[in-house]
Amino acid sequence: MTVKEKLAFGYGDLGLSISWTIIGFYFLFYLTDVAQVNAAWAGFAILIGKVWDAFSDPLFGGFSDKTTSRLGRRRPYILGAAIPYGITFIMLWTIPHWSPGLKILYSTIAFLFHTTASTAYAVPYNSLTPELAETYDERTSLNAYRMFFSILGGLIAGAVPAFIIQSFTNPGTGYSVMGTIFGVIVISSPLVVFSIIREKTVHSNAKGGFNRSALKDIVKNKPFLLAVSMYFFTWTGINVVSATIIYFATYVMNREAEIGFLIGILFVSSIVFLPLWVWIAGKLEKRRAYQLGMLELVLCLLFIAFLGDKLTNFWLYFAIVVTGFGVSAAHVLPFSILPDAVEYDRLISGKRREGMYYGLTTFFQKLGTSLMLFVVGLTLNAVGYKPNVPQEPQVLLAIRLLFGGLPGLLFITGILLMVPYPIDRAFQKKMQEDGGSLE
Repeated sequence: MTVKEKLAFGYGDLGLSISWTIIGFYFLFYLTDVAQVNAAWAGFAILIGKVWDAFSDPLFGGFSDKTTSRLGRRRPYILGAAIPYGITFIMLWTIPHWSPGLKILYSTIAFLFHTTASTAYAVPYNSLTPELAETYDERTSLNAYRMFFSILGGLIAGAVPAFIIQSFTNPGTGYSVMGTIFGVIVISSPLVVFSIIREKTVHSNAKGGFNRSALKDIVKNKPFLLAVSMYFFTWTGINVVSATIIYFATYVMNREAEIGFLIGILFVSSIVFLPLWVWIAGKLEKRRAYQLGMLELVLCLLFIAFLGDKLTNFWLYFAIVVTGFGVSAAHVLPFSILPDAVEYDRLISGKRREGMYYGLTTFFQKLGTSLMLFVVGLTLNAVGYKPNVPQEPQVLLAIRLLFGGLPGLLFITGILLMVPYPIDRAFQKKMQEDGGSLE
């Protein structure tokens, strides 16, 4: 691939990162503290949208696998999803001043629309990875470009919205303006991918879609089962951190005015560490690099969760910078590991079903995230969380555990899953040379 193509493909993740980072950081807080929706019902609204989002992923993956057109298998969906993706994002942040029940209904429907548009773009986009980059190290390189834009989008989405929102005396107006600005921006990503990326000529042979035969092949694909489980626990943990970080900064650390700055430090350091992780993955195997990065992230999160409010500004900022080292690994390495496991299916089945596999990957990740965010909402409600007031000790403890303890357990599970993972550089080279004879 040319540098231009890698940049264009990487830019495709900017919109995805911006939209889902803003939703991850701000949406639950927006529902509970601005729209004044009960925390448990807010979690339920997100649960419904995420569950549908999860189940729609394999559907769109199967659709794109079986699509035959002059534009390719993936590009028609990428183009068609662009405008709805931005419009539905704007809808999320413009909840009318209705009764509590109607607010819940509106937020649920708006989130359902947005997740559908997101899936229609994200699954075909993700499915391009093993088609565009065919070797073990080329996939790491391509995903480094992608993760640069992903973390850049995270930086913009984590830091800038807070400054926009805080510039308005009415938080509701601030959120609406923020949603409109970023709704326009996220449209550009699918349009750039569609305009520059060209699919390789691939004749679809996935006529059966997701059926019993495909399920048997998935069960046979042990590398994929391990990789998708690792991805599930990693990104479920990341999304739990994202959903609780504003509660943690606001009520535990009493640094609400610094939220944008703190998130900005985290994502800037993550970007800086990206080339280092590409180098580490080249020296070690990807799974070893992943285990190293996630262990560091677990330790940093626990340290900040239970000691962060006692640190001076310098040491807090230093701890956040060091945490960015692990966050960077969580972004680049799972996405580099998955294409190798997906490619393994082509060799054992003779079929190209990238869409189905990436659809299943995001299905499990989104299903796990939806359940965990529902748990977050239920937990806050159960311990007596009340918005916009100082919290009781049991609420502060719950927020600490949700921010550091729960993600830590999820990340440790991902580390353990990579212990038996078989695909390394030599294994992947043998797959290419032997054309499927892996014995």
